[in-house]
Order: sequence, then structure tokens, then C-alpha cells
Amino acid sequence: RHNAVRFEPSGEGELIYALANPLDALDPAKEYGRSAPLNPDTPRQGYKTDTLDFAPRIGFAFTLTADTTIRAAGGIFYAGNINTNRFSDMQGGAAPFTRTSYQRTDRTEQLPPLRVQDQFPETVALTIPTAYEDPPRAGRLLTIEGGNFPTPTVYQWSFSVQHRINSNWSLQADYLGSRTIHNQQFVDRNAPALPVGDLEDVPLQERRLLPGWGVISSWVPWAWQKYHSGTFGVRNREWKGLSMMANFTWAKNLSSNRGDSANYTGNYHYAYYDIWRGRSDLTPAARFVSAWAYRIPVGQGRLYPVSGVADAILGGWTLSGIAEFSTGSPRTILSADNSGTGVGSQLANRIAGCDLDGAPGDRFEYFNTSCFSEPAFATWGNSSAGILTAPGINNWNMTLAKSFRLREAHELEFRMESFNIFNKTQWGDIVTSLQSASFGQASGTRPARQIQMSLLYKF
Repeated sequence: RHNAVRFEPSGEGELIYALANPLDALDPAKEYGRSAPLNPDTPRQGYKTDTLDFAPRIGFAFTLTADTTIRAAGGIFYAGNINTNRFSDMQGGAAPFTRTSYQRTDRTEQLPPLRVQDQFPETVALTIPTAYEDPPRAGRLLTIEGGNFPTPTVYQWSFSVQHRINSNWSLQADYLGSRTIHNQQFVDRNAPALPVGDLEDVPLQERRLLPGWGVISSWVPWAWQKYHSGTFGVRNREWKGLSMMANFTWAKNLSSNRGDSANYTGNYHYAYYDIWRGRSDLTPAARFVSAWAYRIPVGQGRLYPVSGVADAILGGWTLSGIAEFSTGSPRTILSADNSGTGVGSQLANRIAGCDLDGAPGDRFEYFNTSCFSEPAFATWGNSSAGILTAPGINNWNMTLAKSFRLREAHELEFRMESFNIFNKTQWGDIVTSLQSASFGQASGTRPARQIQMSLLYKF
């Protein structure tokens, strides 16, 4: 889109409009801004993106022996859609046509400094926002240093070895690595400095880079991720009625922030944006998954043939299933903001020498909650992201099935399916907010055993 207004951070900070008079956008005589004079100091575009993203990929396969193959690959990939996925809320309006104000406190006041009745001041129609209004104007901006938003970039590489044991069985080992840069992260570009030293008694608003303005939020391309994993697998075509594949994966995913592609969150303070770096919430450290099907060797055409009524009842059954065993995903302990900057939740403090496993490990205290405390005022918590591991998965799903041939091209299939067949209690996520009354408890369980039966008529 064309640029409508930009924020100039020099001096006290000011809004610079594309129109010499931004109110011309409401003047029909000037075609609602189409024929209005422009401001020569405002560039046409609000930000720039890379236009020469080069994405080479290369791969090869080499037959080492008649039964062993080596494969390797690498490449550069890009994640686009900056406009639609990140900045739509910033492109939908600008002052004076919208008004935004965020109020922050540093938790040191004896009496609450903010009152609800003061949060909705009467607005003078179509006034241009300026510094030092009461309350201070806030907003979201696109342009950062140089006005350039590089495309999030993923460097990825892999290596694998496949070995055939015999005509039925094979083994495989894979390594996958990646490095991601220029991920977007949400920060306050006008966050206050910590109240320490000469700033110890300075009010929060006066500690901002631009004390005449409030929160200035922006997506910035500073976040990163590193991923490494190894997978070991075995599979077969069919061996004495058994078909199966199984894989064990070890993985480590480090990130400068938390969350998925739709919600990259970290420390909201621009100067300390990556102090939440650590294990990503998305990736369990170890995971084993096996899928299999076994043709029970009873019935016509099988190892133990039977006929008649015996075949109708006992013959032709297939037992199949999926088993999954996984460690939980990393979790981070958060505390209320005590930094004196008002930027929101922070990492908790980790008490040295305290054993995280010194707890019953049940749903009432899954980990040792006494190992964490609220950070001292004007400091950041020293606990690392991903310091805990959530409850894992221990689950078996099984299916018993048999087809009954009715006539040519017509058959009836009976299936009995069971999920979590052994009814293993599996805790859900854990409460990681230090201020919660449920801190350290499991917030629920995964589904209990479920059994369903069905008949499928195929023709």
C-alpha cells in the first residue's frame, strides 16, 4: 500500500503525513485527497521488502553399495505474506482518523495512578496528534531503521542414510538442521529504561526514549531460531503378516522468543528483546511413533486355515495400531512484571540449587514450585525459557477389523477402534504463571479411553 503517515523519531517525535494537510483526505473538493498537495518529505512506500531473495536448493543421492544409499540436501527458503500476516492491524488506520492510548504503571505507586474515568478523554475532532498530550498518544508503526523489512529466511540442510537389510526390512537415519533469521517479533520501541542508578526515582513516562509519547509498538525482524534433529527409523513391507514402520526422533529447537508463526512473543522491551531465548515451546526433545498392521494368521489363505463357521467367526481379522511415546514440550515460568517498565509478563527468578524434580510429580504439584520466585524490582528474571518440560504422551490406538464378502464387488467391513486403549492417565499442560493459585498444577488430562464400532458397506 501507499504510505499515509510515518513517525519521525528525531527530536520530540512527530507524525509526518503523505498529504501536506492530512484533513484533505476528507475534502470532496480535493477528491478526498487524490488531488491534494503532497508532502515531499514522505516516501511513497511505508516500508521496503527485499526484491532479490535468492533461494537456491541442491540435493544429491549416492548409491554407496547395492543396499545402502546416501542422500543430502540444502537450500534457502523464505516466508512471505508480511502485509497480511503481520501488519494488517497497522495499515487499517492512522491518526487523526483513529486514536490509540496505552497506559502503563511500574507497580511502585501507593495508590493506583490510573482511573477508569480518565481513560476515555473527550477527543477534539480531527486534531493532529502531538507529543505530550494527556494521556500520551500511543500507536503502532511500520518503519524501523532504514525502513526495510527483510524477508524471514530459513537456511535448511539434511543428510540421510538408508540401508536395506533384506527384501522386507530396511533402516534409515536422518539429520535435519535449520537456521532462521529475520523472524518478526512484537516490541515496544518506546519502552522505558529500567529505574536504576540516576533513573531510580524518575517516573515511568519520563524514562521513555520519547517521553512525550506512550507505547509505540512495532513488528521488528530481529527474532531467530535454530533447529537440529536426528531420526532413526525401521520399516518393512510385510513379514509374516506384519507391516510396520517406527521412528524415534531427538530434536532441539532454540528460539529468541516463544510461540508459533502466528504469535511470536518475547520480552516486549526493544532493548532486551531476546532475553527470553531458550528452548522453543513447539518441539518435544524425544518422540517415538510406530504404526503397524498384523494379519492374524487364522483363516482361508493364511498360516492356519479354517473354513465354514470357524472362518466366518475367527478368520480374516487384522489388528493394527499407532503407538506414540513423547516427552512433553518445553515450558517457561512467567511472573508479573516487576521491572518498573510496565511491559508485561516477565521470566521468573530461578532459585540456585533448588531441585526442580523435588516434587511428587502428580497433578497437584508437577514440579517443585519453590524453585521460582518473583524478580526483584527493576530487574529481569534470570530463569531461562523452556526451563521445564510439560507432561509427555504415552498412548496406544488400536483397531480390529474384518471384511465379510457378500457377493462380487460387495463387502461389509466391521471395525472396532479404540483410542488410548490402555486408559493411561496422561496429564495435560501445566500452569506456569507464578501468580496463579494453580501454579505448578496440571490443568487437565488428555482424553480417556474411547471405543467405537462401525460397519462399512463397500460396493
